[in-house]
Amino acid sequence: MQRVTGKVGGNTVVLRPALQALKEKAEHTLDKKAGDVVLFSKNMHNNTGMTDLSFETHKAKKRVSMYFTSKPDGIASYRRCAAILASVDSVELQYTPQFGQSRISFEWDEFWSMMEHNKLGFLASESSQPLLQLGGDPSQDYM
Repeated sequence: MQRVTGKVGGNTVVLRPALQALKEKAEHTLDKKAGDVVLFSKNMHNNTGMTDLSFETHKAKKRVSMYFTSKPDGIASYRRCAAILASVDSVELQYTPQFGQSRISFEWDEFWSMMEHNKLGFLASESSQPLLQLGGDPSQDYM
């Protein structure tokens, strides 16, 4: 398996090919200012409580946001994730189930570093299955 080296947060991080492909596609789209790049819940395991994972430009900075439903599984997933991520300074937590969804937002580099080190793969899932399906053809991950 070939790994791609890149800079993340001032440190060199080697991303798995599927992650690197997803990152490059999101960066390319955001650089073209063509809008946000969204990975919809159909590409995630069932029962994650998430609606989507969004790659965004927010206040002239690239960010990644996880959106959770206001249904019981979404609220439970959000709470599990928030408890794990509460100590990470660059993570923004927005608990607003009364408005239909809650959000956890990451600085761009922090998200990729956490994904590469498998710190996010199991967050929203009570099962031992990874949250995101980031294998195979990355073009399948976009809607």
